Amino acid sequence: MEERNTLPWPSIEQLPKDICGKIKRHLAVCETAAVCLQRTWRRIKGIENKNTPGKSAFAGGYGGLLHSRLLRAPTFCSEKLDGTNVGKTRDGKLLGRRMVISAASEVYMKCPLRPLRECETDGCLDELKETLVPDGKGLQRCAFYGELCWNPGFYNYDSRNLGKSWQGFGAIFEFCDTET
Repeated sequence: MEERNTLPWPSIEQLPKDICGKIKRHLAVCETAAVCLQRTWRRIKGIENKNTPGKSAFAGGYGGLLHSRLLRAPTFCSEKLDGTNVGKTRDGKLLGRRMVISAASEVYMKCPLRPLRECETDGCLDELKETLVPDGKGLQRCAFYGELCWNPGFYNYDSRNLGKSWQGFGAIFEFCDTET
């Protein structure tokens, strides 16, 4: 009988993709809309700036500030790989999204498991554990998770040496005491 994975990685929606789409749409229309509104407002109200005769008192929106914050500020990016999550515990157990992968399995999602089984993850887990809880108090179990890029045809994975590989992305820790 198959064993359930009781230490799964939480589901993550494609939030960055959604946010980028909204920002792109905003940038595409906000400057044009601001100019139209300013011209209409100035024409209808005939308002002049008290400090500078002939100039409108309506200063406009914050399109330039938004543009500066979004496109001129220091940034970073990451890529969400498309595959399936696989975790590896300290005792070498492999965790699929919902089920534990059998120790006898040599292949999972068309990918050989030997390289993943040989991958050293304990050092990373130890370093994270030392940072989170130096005394280890309350730590029940942990797993290092990564994306198993099982389909080499996706997103040029093969040409980038990502096809049929496991790319670590995070760790999950379970504590027996919620106050820890």
